[in-house]
This record gives sequence, structure tokens and C-alpha cells, in this order.
Amino acid sequence: MSSVSTVLITGCSSGFGLETARLFLERGWRVVATMRQPDASLLPTSPRLRILPLDVADADSIRACVAAAGPIDALVNNAGIGLLAPLEDVTPAQLRQIFDTNTLGTIAMTQALLPQMRERGAGVIVNVSSSVTLKALPLLAVYSAAKAAVNAFTESLTLELAEFGVRAHLVLPGRSPETRFSEHARRMGGEGVHPAYADFKQRIFSAMQRGGGLVTQARDVAEAVWRAVTDPAAPLRLVAGADAVAIAAGADAQKAVVARFNHAVIQNGERAVFDELMAPDFINWSAPDPAMRGAEGMWHTFTNVLRPAISGLTVEILDQLSAGDQVVTRKRITGRHTGPLLGVEATGKDIAIDVIDIVRIRDGRYAEHWGINSLAAVLAQFRATP
Repeated sequence: MSSVSTVLITGCSSGFGLETARLFLERGWRVVATMRQPDASLLPTSPRLRILPLDVADADSIRACVAAAGPIDALVNNAGIGLLAPLEDVTPAQLRQIFDTNTLGTIAMTQALLPQMRERGAGVIVNVSSSVTLKALPLLAVYSAAKAAVNAFTESLTLELAEFGVRAHLVLPGRSPETRFSEHARRMGGEGVHPAYADFKQRIFSAMQRGGGLVTQARDVAEAVWRAVTDPAAPLRLVAGADAVAIAAGADAQKAVVARFNHAVIQNGERAVFDELMAPDFINWSAPDPAMRGAEGMWHTFTNVLRPAISGLTVEILDQLSAGDQVVTRKRITGRHTGPLLGVEATGKDIAIDVIDIVRIRDGRYAEHWGINSLAAVLAQFRATP
């Protein structure tokens, strides 16, 4: 980056974007603060500040803004709009507006500025998402979907950009009383047209108005963006705000339960850990025989099917995603096929079984399980090649 670096921030008229612009100005950066309706009074006068008009849902507006901005070292995609409404109250126009701004606008701004970063071999892109992608909340299905798309976009993008020296990061804020999210989200949702949801909506709105509990401050988000931009060792995802941190900690705890089960139970065969982690009413929906869907059926599979057939059995967790009370895990079971396995005699060959499973966690224990695996294909290959 240059000796005095430049950041372009979208959505600076209020909330997170405005506070992020202030912080970067305080710390000596040149700032291009963009707004749909520019208002110079919102930020302190500075020779390092430019305020430009920008509507991230308008291609012509993006082109004009990028041309006027000049070289940019960091892009912060913060612009977004909320929608608080049951799905049946969401019109096609509202659906398009949410995705046009929150998702497609983020992608379009990234496309517009990425070429210059790639050519320089340096740059940072920070996309402001939301903690609602970590914990499901009512009336936010469309908004959550748009932000989850931003998460997936960013996670894939970072793999594309690594060899060009360009970084991409996500900042996931929680609920903030310093933003206009609730105000805008309610206005977008309107009064609603479906009477079936009237009482439910009112209870949610009342709870929001009462407030209380942990919240996110705009400065929390600005600091997280600052770290993402200035720290080359920053993680892909940074949560921002006390409530978001608490949500993320819960998600991490759930993933830790699943990781422990895979290593201690499946890999090491520890019965005490199995008993500790299984809910009394556990159901394994993947078991083909309904009589085997309880906890003992799962234990039987590990101790009487897999472990006797596979020596050196190892479970490698490749990826985990926690959403609500469920954890999705992609893993690989490896070892050597040294015993009979579902009718296939020992081949002495290395074996690798790919697995994707979903576990519902309740009070830190396995409540339900669904899964698919490649065991049938592996055994078919063993049968076909002596």
C-alpha cells in the first residue's frame, strides 16, 4: 500500500459506515466516503476526505464513483438495507431490492475495484455481513439469505485472490441501537398483508423496542473493519459486538461438541464420552432400520462395524458450519481395511470414507443426526478390484 493509504467505504450516511469513516480519518488514512445522498456535515472537514454519491444497486452510479475515486487500497462494502417481515408479506419488488443492495451491490463494487488491486498485487476487501448468519432469528429470512450469500461469496473469493496478494474478509456485527436497521427494516416490511402473522409480528416488534441484553456498538464494527484492513494475519471472519461475540462463542461450542464426538468416540472408541454426549431421546435419522435409530444403534455401528474392519481408524474434520442449533460437518474417515466390512472381506488396502453429517445439538448433547457417506462406493470399488 502507499505511504498514505486510501479506503473507500459504502453506506456512510449513518451507523457502521459513518463510524468506520470517522475511525479511518482519525488514524491518518485518506477516506472516500460514499452515500446515496452526500451530506458533508456528517463527517469532519479534512483534506484526506472525499464524499461521493453512490448507489450500489445502480451500475452507472458505481462506474462514476470508481472513476472519481482514483486508486483504492481497501474497499469496505458496508451499504445495506434491512427487511423485517414474514416471508408471506415480502413482495417480489422487496425481495429484489434486498438482494440488489445487500448481495449484488457488494459483488458489483468488488468487481469494479478488484482489477486495480490485482494489477498492483495488493489490496483488501472487507464485506460487512451480519451475526444473523450465525443464529437464525424470526422475520429475517430474506435479509439473512442475502447476508449468507455475501458470506459464501467472500469465502470463495478469498481463495481466488490469495495468489494476487489481495485479501478478503467478513465482519459480522450484532444488533446495534446506533443504526437505523430496525427503523428501515420495519418501513420496508410495511404493515404486512397477511393477518396470520399479525400477533407474531407485534410480539417481535415489542421485544425489539424493549431492547436489553448485549448489543453491538458502531465503534465495535469500525474497529473490526480496521483490523481486517490493516492486519495481514486477521482471520477471514471477524465478529463485532458483545452480542455477536456471544453468538459466535455458542456456535464454536457446538462445533467443539461435534469435533469431540468424532475424535473421542468414532476414532478412539471412548464409551464414557459417548454416554456423556448423547441425549436420552437421540434419533439417528440416517439409520435404515428404525430399530437402530437410537444411541445404541449408533454405538453398534462404530464398535461392531467400522472399528473391527478398519485398523488405524482416523477421523479428519475438513470443514464445519454451525447454524442455529445444527452443526454441519464434512469429514473423512481413513485407515486400512483389515477386517470384514458389510460383507466385503479384508483387502489390506487403504480406505477413505467421505462423510457429510448434520447434528442437532441440545444442551451440549447430540439430539438428532442425519448423514450421507461414500462407504457404498468404496466397497463397490473393493469388490471390483481384487
